Amino acid sequence: MCSATTYLEPLAVAANILQGSDTRLDHVLLTLGHLYKIFDCPDSDAAVRAKVLGSLERRWKKADQEIFVLTVFFN
Repeated sequence: MCSATTYLEPLAVAANILQGSDTRLDHVLLTLGHLYKIFDCPDSDAAVRAKVLGSLERRWKKADQEIFVLTVFFN
């Protein structure tokens, strides 16, 4: 079982990255992908995992996906 720090630390790091004044679109996409990878671990609490992954998937569906993929391609 993971502690609260295990769940909160990646979210805090992501918040700091995404709120930076020099954040680019590729940073956003890579950060969201990294969060998905972290929380997609079968060892994590099922409820936390479902909530976080569901939230990330909703954000991705609302985003302009083509521009994010194109940005990573060009960088």
